[in-house]
Amino acid sequence: MKTGIGGLDNLLSGGFVKGSTILISGSYGSGKTLLALQYAFYQAQRGDKVLYVSTSEPVFKIRQFAGNLSFFDESLVRTGYSGMPGKKDRNHSGFVEFVESSMGIVTGIYFNDVSSLMEEIRDMVNSKGIQHLIIDPITTLSMLYDSEVAMRKDILLMSAWLTRMGCTVLLTAEASDQKLLDVEKYLADCVIDLRSHEEADERHFSISIEKLRGNRQLMCSQQYMPGSEGIKMCSGEKVAIP
Repeated sequence: MKTGIGGLDNLLSGGFVKGSTILISGSYGSGKTLLALQYAFYQAQRGDKVLYVSTSEPVFKIRQFAGNLSFFDESLVRTGYSGMPGKKDRNHSGFVEFVESSMGIVTGIYFNDVSSLMEEIRDMVNSKGIQHLIIDPITTLSMLYDSEVAMRKDILLMSAWLTRMGCTVLLTAEASDQKLLDVEKYLADCVIDLRSHEEADERHFSISIEKLRGNRQLMCSQQYMPGSEGIKMCSGEKVAIP
C-alpha cells in the first residue's frame, strides 16, 4: 500500500502492508506530524477513510498547520465525532477526520482514563469504517499508565483488534522516550526513524527503515527535506546503515 511519498515507498519496497502497525519515531521538528498528515491526505484522496487522533495539540492547531501545506484539501476534512457506535457510516467517499483528545486525556473532561479513550477509538473505527488510524503522538498516552505492563497490554490488544479489522495504524513517538519506544518497536510491524542534525550551520534530515515485518527493506538511510509540500526525498546516493 503506497504511502504517497515516492522515495519512502522505494525504501519500503513498495509501501506499507495493509493492516499493519507503523511506528514513526524522531526528535522534535524532524517531521513526524508532517509525514502523518501527508499520508492521511494521500489516503483520503484515494477514497479511504482516515481517523487522525491528536493527543498533544488541539485540532485547530493541527488544521492551522495543515492548511499551509500544498496537499491540504479542506473538502476532505471532518472534525469531531458525531456517529453512534455500531452504526456504520454510509458515506463511501474518502475523508480525514480529526479528533482532539489532548485536553481530555490530561484533565479527564472527555475520558475518565486511557481505557475509555481506547474504547472510544475502537467505536469510531467500527462505526465510521475507518481504514487508517493515526495517533499523533502515542507518547502522550504513556503518562496515563501506572506500569509498562498495563501499557503494553492495552496497545497490544488494540493493535490486534485493528489488524483483524484490516485497519492500518500509524503511530508517532518522540525518540527521547526510549522506554516507550522499546514497547512500541516490539509491537510494530514497521519502524521508521527520522533524524536531524546540524552541520556547517545547516540542518540535515535522514530517514531509515529499522524494521519491516513481512518484507525486505533497503537497509540504508535516505536524505529528505521537510517543507510545505511534505516530506521530499533528496536525490543522490543512499548511505548504508552501520
